[in-house]
Amino acid sequence: MTDSDSYYLSLRPGLNIGPWRIRNYSTWNRNVNGDSADESWDSLYTYAQRNIIALKSQLTFGDSTAPSELFDSVPFRGAQLASDDDMLPDSLRGYAPVVRGIARTNAQVIIKQNGYTIYQSYVSPGAFEITDMYPTGSSGDLDVTIKEADGSEQHQTVAFASLPILQREGRLKYSVTSGQYRPYESDIDKKCLPRPP
Repeated sequence: MTDSDSYYLSLRPGLNIGPWRIRNYSTWNRNVNGDSADESWDSLYTYAQRNIIALKSQLTFGDSTAPSELFDSVPFRGAQLASDDDMLPDSLRGYAPVVRGIARTNAQVIIKQNGYTIYQSYVSPGAFEITDMYPTGSSGDLDVTIKEADGSEQHQTVAFASLPILQREGRLKYSVTSGQYRPYESDIDKKCLPRPP
């Protein structure tokens, strides 16, 4: 019977330089079985990233994945400029419809979904738009009540459905990626990728 030992080390070093964030993820493995030993050092990814505040986006160079709302993300090595919802206020993240109406007086607007109040605010006389409603995790039409100063009420229904690809009115979500496909398994033959003649 031979003695066997296994060693594992995981490193996630990082460095911040000005607006740039540099990150790496590396692992080391060593398996000893009697007189033989097998050792490997793998760098899973390395990238440099910074915020582009004016575009509410992230600029990334190095190893990353192309974002996808419906399908599996694609790993790549190259450059990417992608919008970042985390740079938006909570009230503008995710999808929520724009609720429009007309108030005859200084009125209170109450929005309910499935019987629960999800938004309440006051509006001035005239046409109004509500664009800062928080997204809800459930589906169901929105019941809008406009309570006028004289006690009268207006009611309307706004159709609502939440799908991963839906965006708020006027909101642009994008990702521009250029680079080479980066397989998760390092032993995958890169010859399967198309190459120029």
